Amino acid sequence: MSRAGLIAVLLALLALLAAIAAITLRSGPEPESLQRRTARSRPEPGPATGDLPPLPEPGPGGEPQPPAPGEAGPAILTGRVLGPDGEAVREPALRAGEGVLGLDPEAPFSVATAETDVDLVFSARDLLPRRVEVRGLRPDERRDLGEIRLEPGLVVGGRVTDTAGLPVPGLDVVVGDEARTTDRNGEFRCGGLSPEEVTVGIDGLGFELVGPPRVVRPPAPDVRLVVKRLRVATGRVVVEGEEIGVPRATVRLTITAGDREEARIVQTMDDGRFAFDLSDPVYGAPGLGFVVRASAEGFEEGAREGLALADLLPGAGFTLALLRGVPAEPGRLRGRVLYDTGAPFVGSITLSFSRPGRAGQILRAETDEQGLFVVDGVLPGEYALRSALRDEERLRETGRTLVIVSGGEAEADLVVPRGGDVEVTVEDEGGELLEGAKVDLLDGSGAVARTFEAGAGRVLIHDLAPGTAVLRVTAPGRRPESVEVLVARDTMAPVRVRLLEDR
Repeated sequence: MSRAGLIAVLLALLALLAAIAAITLRSGPEPESLQRRTARSRPEPGPATGDLPPLPEPGPGGEPQPPAPGEAGPAILTGRVLGPDGEAVREPALRAGEGVLGLDPEAPFSVATAETDVDLVFSARDLLPRRVEVRGLRPDERRDLGEIRLEPGLVVGGRVTDTAGLPVPGLDVVVGDEARTTDRNGEFRCGGLSPEEVTVGIDGLGFELVGPPRVVRPPAPDVRLVVKRLRVATGRVVVEGEEIGVPRATVRLTITAGDREEARIVQTMDDGRFAFDLSDPVYGAPGLGFVVRASAEGFEEGAREGLALADLLPGAGFTLALLRGVPAEPGRLRGRVLYDTGAPFVGSITLSFSRPGRAGQILRAETDEQGLFVVDGVLPGEYALRSALRDEERLRETGRTLVIVSGGEAEADLVVPRGGDVEVTVEDEGGELLEGAKVDLLDGSGAVARTFEAGAGRVLIHDLAPGTAVLRVTAPGRRPESVEVLVARDTMAPVRVRLLEDR
């Protein structure tokens, strides 16, 4: 073979190896969006400020779809959460802003983000959380964070007994924000704690802590808790045929003694459980009868009659199943938004439909040139209505109570106070408009309430509340600047900010 032919063969082999390497790099689990999943997580040592923006709509299985042709995809972060000695951990989780993602303890993680800078907090059961700052991400970049090793921290443990000195197994002990269940000997252990004081109490149906909760400073391996056993009627409301708990169901317990009758009402917890305190000795008298009725939105009412107290005591496993009813048809709200000057508000609004003790809704709408809006998809119910304008986080009470019937329509006109506008101009050292800047509107605590793009060096912010507004202006490669602006009603305040190079 000639020398030229040999070189050609070698080049072909190198190209083949490069293709295999590229395929290997792209293999493995698909990245998961931190905003598509939720999981129980440990409290973090401080607020994680890298709130991830919405990712593309998920495809089958909840994973983010690949970007459209010609569009840049999100950055991919990979790594592995391990214990202090490189061992697998229990219940690993990852938090970024409001997004929480449960991780596989036996495999590396792979997550997607569209942020340039993001703060991540890794946690695991009985280990200290660890914050990892990631900076300068680029679209389509794949960055390996390597091994994220978590330290063990300090331990609070002890034993729970009743007033007779017997151990209490299966009881939830709350240590700060963590919950641990006692074993068959009544013992519990909670690790991964910092040296700050924590409160130790209980959270269990049928028990009451003797004395106040304990306040201890870790390490505290021998905390002793004494509980009093209560007489309670307990049970669970579930979906017929599915054994899924019905949250926020209304449970009515009727107690009868001859021709006398007494009724008690509670709401179920998120898992469908409920409890009635029957510690008064009168409820232990013979001959009492008990009836349990339950109702919940979207279900037919259910009842069980002819019960004795023994049927409702802890350990009896009482359940009441509810049949799913005919789903209610959402209604519509239409109305108009006016400033208190009488001028129509044009833009986006947020409407909060709240009702005491029940789930509400937050919906968004756009007003037209006359301030008119229409919102569809409001679930039937009686609501208190609150509203927020496009550039504000604070919701205003409107003093209106709305009733939305199934498939019906309601009207509400909103009057909002007129604010002021701020025009921000961002320049470089030479006074030229600076492209790519961002303007953050800060709230009273210094946190970012809203962010505005000053892509061409200018941005107009509408309808800020009268008073002093604090703005923080940033741009890549420039030192950030914060300014205070006096916002007046029905006026426009110009602000000129010069950002110097960050050297």
